[in-house]
Amino acid sequence: MKAKELKLPEPAQFDALLREIETAGARQSQHCADLVRFLAFSGCRISEARNVNWSDVDLARQEIRVQTGKRSKTSGASPVRFVPVIPPMRELLERFEGRQSSAGSPAFVLWVSARNP
Repeated sequence: MKAKELKLPEPAQFDALLREIETAGARQSQHCADLVRFLAFSGCRISEARNVNWSDVDLARQEIRVQTGKRSKTSGASPVRFVPVIPPMRELLERFEGRQSSAGSPAFVLWVSARNP
């Protein structure tokens, strides 16, 4: 079976998508747009992103520690990977850095509500 070709949006299309999410009118619209940014900038699955805490973010080393969400227990693969912090990710994290309540708290408010419905 041939793998499906991945077609990413152009930067202008991505920005338009984010604007659409931000202006959707829901109370959580900005949080949703920030989650999309985080997923795009990190390459994380949503299950991985949900588990990122501030203690996993190391801006000095320019990396985020991510608990891998998809691995076989018998594969021998590491349960952790490190995602580089690219400039747009750094801007996003710095915007939220002042809102953190503790090093062990989730990085974004949306993830707290996703864990505790």
